[in-house]
Amino acid sequence: MQSLRCVRFCLIAVFLSSVVSVCLADTVTKTDGTSFEGQIVDITPDGVVHIKVKYGVVAIPKDQIKTVVRAAVPTPPSGPENSPGLRDVAAGPRYYALPMIGEIGVEVSSSTLEKAFKAAALERPDVIVLCIDSPGGRVSEIKPILDLIADVKKPRLVAYVSKALSAAAIIAMACPEICMAPDGTIGAAVPYQLDSQGTAKDVNAKYKSVFLAMCRSAAERGKHSPLLARGMADPDIRLVVTSQDGKPKVSMEGSGDVIKQKGEVLTLSANEAVGYGLAVGIASELEEVRRPLGMERWCRVEKGMWHYVLAEGKRYRKREDRDLYFARIAPELEQMDGRLEVIAGELRTIDASLADHRRVYDAEAASVEEEYERTMKVANLNAVADPNYAKMLRRRAEDTRYSKLSNLTSRFQPQVLNLKRRRNELLEEQGRLMRARKKLLEDSPN
Repeated sequence: MQSLRCVRFCLIAVFLSSVVSVCLADTVTKTDGTSFEGQIVDITPDGVVHIKVKYGVVAIPKDQIKTVVRAAVPTPPSGPENSPGLRDVAAGPRYYALPMIGEIGVEVSSSTLEKAFKAAALERPDVIVLCIDSPGGRVSEIKPILDLIADVKKPRLVAYVSKALSAAAIIAMACPEICMAPDGTIGAAVPYQLDSQGTAKDVNAKYKSVFLAMCRSAAERGKHSPLLARGMADPDIRLVVTSQDGKPKVSMEGSGDVIKQKGEVLTLSANEAVGYGLAVGIASELEEVRRPLGMERWCRVEKGMWHYVLAEGKRYRKREDRDLYFARIAPELEQMDGRLEVIAGELRTIDASLADHRRVYDAEAASVEEEYERTMKVANLNAVADPNYAKMLRRRAEDTRYSKLSNLTSRFQPQVLNLKRRRNELLEEQGRLMRARKKLLEDSPN
C-alpha cells in the first residue's frame, strides 16, 4: 500500500508539473501553422522572436509570425512558503526600462525609441520607465519623441530623472509620473540656435512662441503644471508656489514661496521637484523607483533592449562627432585644397616652361653641332692637299662650337635654375600641406 501511494503521488506530481509548464509557456504560431511553446528570451528591434524550447532556442523572423501569446504569471497560493523571500523573483508588476542617456537627437533619437517602444509593447509590461540623463539637445527631435510617448496608452509611463535639462525636461514632463534621483535636476529649457561657428544665440519671437506652446502641451499631456514647464523655458515670468487643499499650487501672481524671479530660468532639484508637485518621489536607483509608485516589488522584462538603445546611441554619437569634426575642419581643408590646386597649376606651368626651354635649347644646340660637323667635313677634305688650312678650320670649328654652346648655356641656365628652384619650393610646400591634410583626416573620430 505504501508503494502504491508513492506511485500515485509521483503520477500526480508529473501531471501537475506538465499542466503548469503548459499553462506558463509562451506560444509563437507561424504563418504555416507551426507552433512553438517555451519561453521567449528575446525580441530584436526588427521583430525576430527568440523562443527557448526543449531542444534549444529557435529564432522566428517577424514575417513568419502569425501570433505571439505570452504566458500569464501565476498567482501563488498564500502561505508562509510563498513569502516575499521565497516567491518567484518574477512575481509582481512587470516593468520595461529604457535609457535616454545623452544628447537628444544624437544618443537619444526618435527612430531608436520607436523601435524600443514597439519591442516593449510585445512584452506587455505594466510600467515603462524612461531613465533620463540628458543635457538636452535638438528641439526638432522633441515632437517626434512626444508623439511616441502620446501613443503609450496602457502601461504606466514613468520618467526616472538623473538629469533632464532643456529638451529632455520637456520630454520628462510629458510622462504622467516623474521620479527623481537624489541629485537629479530638471529644467533650464530655454531654446537657442547655433550659428555657423557653433555659438548659441537667441531665437526669434515666433520660434519662441511655438516652443513655449510645445512645453505647455507636454506638461498638460503629463498632467503637470504648465506654469512649471513655462518657467523652465521663459525667463520673463515670476512664479510662486502656495498650498491648496494640502497640495502645492504654482501661480504667477499672489503671495507664497517665490520659486522663480523674472530674468531667471527655472531648474529644480530632486527635493524641489517633489515639493512643488512635479515628481512623485525620490529613488536612489532604478529598482527603487517602484516605492514612490506604490509597489512592493516588480520584475524587469526588457531583455536586451536597454543595451540595444545604448549601442545605437553610441553609434549615432560617433557619427555626430565625425560630422561635427569635419564641419569644424572644413574651412581649413578647403583652404588647403585651394592652395594645393594652385600649387598643382603652378607646377604644371613650370614643367611646361622647362619642357619649352629644353626644346629650344636642344634645337639651338643641334644647330651648333650641325655647323661644327660641316666645318669638320671641309677640314677633312683639305687634310691632304692643305694640312695647315685643314688644321685652321678644325681649330676654328672647335672654338666656334665652344663659344656658341657656352653662350647658349649662359642664356638658358639662369632661367632653368630659377624654374627648378621654384619647383622644389612648391613640391616642399605641397608635401607639407598633404601631410597636414592627411593628419587632419586621420584625427577624425572613428
